[in-house]
Amino acid sequence: MSIYSSSRNPVGNELIAALPQQEYERLLPNLEPVSLSIKQVLYEANEPIEYAYFPNSGASSMLNLMEDGQTIEAATIGKEGMVDVPLLLGTTQIPLQVIVQIPGDGLRMKAEVFKAEVYWGCPLQF
Repeated sequence: MSIYSSSRNPVGNELIAALPQQEYERLLPNLEPVSLSIKQVLYEANEPIEYAYFPNSGASSMLNLMEDGQTIEAATIGKEGMVDVPLLLGTTQIPLQVIVQIPGDGLRMKAEVFKAEVYWGCPLQF
């Protein structure tokens, strides 16, 4: 799987594609292409976040796990965003599970690298 396409910043993820060219090139060596399969767990509730994911296609759901074992969808993330926004807020875990609902592909970056690379004022800092 290639992370290259034909746009200015050649990826399907809209956040990555919107980065200034210099920022994109700085982050590129740390972005790993991944295939995202249906029902793949990207992270478990209250467990350490290992990667920041930037979907190019497909969709993932953030699920709130209820005491009775049921789940409620709290958010849906597709190519317009990133999974693991909590890393931007400085936390390494949240009480939500994230699973892939629609298979696709994307990019991921190790959480510790992401936190070191994304500094205050960086375009990914929203």
